[in-house]
Amino acid sequence: MCRRTRTSIVRAFPQTKVSAGSITVTISTGQPLNILMFPVGSAGDVYPHLGLGRALRERGHRVTLLTSGYFRETAEREGFDFVDLVPEDDFLRLVGNPLLWDPLRGAKAIMELFTVESIREAYQTVVDHYEPGNTVAVTSAIGFAARIAHDKIGIPLVTVDLQPMVLWSKYDSPVLPGIPRGKFVPGWFKNSLYGLAERFILDPMICPTLNKFRREIDLPPVRKLTSWWHSPQAILGLWPEWYGPVQPDWPPQLTLTGFPLWTEKANEPLPDDVESFLAAGDPPIVFTPGTANMFGHQFFRESLKACEQLGRRGMFFSKFDDHIPDDLPETVQHFRYAAFQALLPRVAGIVHHGGIGTTSNAMVAGIPQLIMPLSHDQPDNAWRLKKLGIGDWLVPKHYRAGKVAEKLGRLLTSEEVKAATMEVASRFRNDAASTFAAACDVVESVV
Repeated sequence: MCRRTRTSIVRAFPQTKVSAGSITVTISTGQPLNILMFPVGSAGDVYPHLGLGRALRERGHRVTLLTSGYFRETAEREGFDFVDLVPEDDFLRLVGNPLLWDPLRGAKAIMELFTVESIREAYQTVVDHYEPGNTVAVTSAIGFAARIAHDKIGIPLVTVDLQPMVLWSKYDSPVLPGIPRGKFVPGWFKNSLYGLAERFILDPMICPTLNKFRREIDLPPVRKLTSWWHSPQAILGLWPEWYGPVQPDWPPQLTLTGFPLWTEKANEPLPDDVESFLAAGDPPIVFTPGTANMFGHQFFRESLKACEQLGRRGMFFSKFDDHIPDDLPETVQHFRYAAFQALLPRVAGIVHHGGIGTTSNAMVAGIPQLIMPLSHDQPDNAWRLKKLGIGDWLVPKHYRAGKVAEKLGRLLTSEEVKAATMEVASRFRNDAASTFAAACDVVESVV
């Protein structure tokens, strides 16, 4: 079951359940809504919106996805209307910026993507698609155009947070660079450091750009980004309470609904080459630095050596061929894609960057995880996995074959880790269906 915060949700539309064989779909019997979805980021950011969009469409609503052209094919295959806000070539150039993965400069690299021109264009797109009384915008905290449209034209808005790290708390604080945490660090001290980081680092990155455009449309300036960027109506936290418990100083309009377990082609058979490799020996270890990471050269090189030291088979996943070592042995092979929901229950463990999508799918599969966190939410996710007893982590400068083999060896053979992974996996029964049902309720409630 999903857990909710203090927010009281009222279902806005009467619904009926229609069964066809073993599949039951909940359909809204009220007026269909015009849903504008603005996912910002890579596949790990976009796919949860696709899963939510599918659930909303099954309730009878019309869904338009507004994001990079890189995701056009997937969106149209799901039956959504599509608006290309960032051409595919520009998207690939942006994710090709090595600073994107820097723990300190990664946030600046993201904020530099937003210019007055890009915000103006996205804002105008919202205005053009707005049908008063019938439209809801659904976006992430950095979906600035939709947040501005809420302020200017009153479009109902739902902010989607995919991980607890996005919400600051002086109590159980997220893992952030330069801010100590733990029960012996007083809350006032953590708040002071966070406030200084906001004032002198985060706000100067984006507030001048936001406010330049806001002046154009006669809106007051944003003084403090994190006090503004969430919807004042509804926030969806797409994780369960046991992963990121609600904190006393989190926004009262937050609802936790569980992990959005949606993967493209999840119900299709695995590719033939993946099936052949799985059938050829013992369960392998999966290695991936993230779908948008073009800089995995060292990661894969050291991972290959670790497999050789452990005498284990490995599967390297990446769409970027040039950072895969040449002449891989038969026991370690490169694959471009496989739906992790289908793959991970058949492997021994996974080594990855710590993105929340990969993290949650590995938890469902009940396998141990070794994280090489780079930036953004990844260090916080790595810390939470270790706290749960189902994983461990190595910072990039320590990601060397010997240390990787040592930590993997323990994770793969520990009875305590095995019991913990099985216990966590048991928490996911019926989780996907309840997550999207609760999320749809929140989206419908803001009209």
